[in-house]
Amino acid sequence: MSCKKKLISLLSLMIIATFMLSACDPDKMQLYINAKAGDKYHYNVTMKQISKTSVSEYETSISQKVAFDFSIRVDDVKSNGDLDLTYTYDRIRLKMDLDDLEYYFDSDSNNYDDIGELYENIVGKQFNIRMTKSGKIKEVKGLDEFLGSLTGPLKANGNEDIFGLDFLNQLENTLLEGFGENTIKNDIGQLTNYLPDKKVNVGDTWTVKEKIDQLNMKIETETTYSFDRLENGIAYISVTGTYKTKDPLSASNNGLKMNTYMEGNIEGNIQANTENGFIVNGEMRQNIKGHMKFEGIDIDLSALGLDMGNLEFPIESTSVITFSSEKVN
Repeated sequence: MSCKKKLISLLSLMIIATFMLSACDPDKMQLYINAKAGDKYHYNVTMKQISKTSVSEYETSISQKVAFDFSIRVDDVKSNGDLDLTYTYDRIRLKMDLDDLEYYFDSDSNNYDDIGELYENIVGKQFNIRMTKSGKIKEVKGLDEFLGSLTGPLKANGNEDIFGLDFLNQLENTLLEGFGENTIKNDIGQLTNYLPDKKVNVGDTWTVKEKIDQLNMKIETETTYSFDRLENGIAYISVTGTYKTKDPLSASNNGLKMNTYMEGNIEGNIQANTENGFIVNGEMRQNIKGHMKFEGIDIDLSALGLDMGNLEFPIESTSVITFSSEKVN
């Protein structure tokens, strides 16, 4: 073989080796849920929200704080990496301020009213999830019994005579929607949706697009995650995104119809354990604006300067959601 051919062969081998090394970048990592049967985790999710709306010169503000503590048990890990998980609600706290009205509930306290009793029924309840190692929820089980235990007491103890059947049916539907399969998938998915479908390195970004069907509202989100740094096995990831309703949230009661339109942005940060894929700490801030449009109102509101044919109220909402987890065994 001539020297020229040897040089060409050597250069070809060097190019191939370079591609092989770049394809096997030792700094890149695949983030995924990595747990074993018997593992247990404790999660806390807390949401603080302030919503404002105005009617003519009147302004109404609602402030609420909701906190859920729940435990996760890994029951089984399949050969393909799918995980069977049991979720248990351990504690619920709720605080709401509506102008001069205030409501507070803590499931650890025995001092609560009939509405609080509905939330108390949630504590200790379980449901089961099958999740892929990339964080996608494939199946939710045990919801029929779970939801039945919530809605069953609604029409007992004379509540139908006190509140009326229409109100109780509406409350039942709200509970079914608020803790139904779509809502569970969306809420639990918030803790794992960040997982990329490729290996990533510090400095990389990836975008996740979602279509969420929750509480009769179709929501489209587009979220970009940026891998900022890696310290002591923790991936620090910043988050930005957009949020909008594809179709309005529709609700009706006694002939009164309401459509709600919303859009906004999301920003925040998460810290993920690269060993098991679970989020250790995180905070998301949602800024949402929109309007509510009413139909079917048969009362005269002209004294308030309101046009009955075009009754719309602006709404503005700011939510801060924090979540944390720890392995307990």
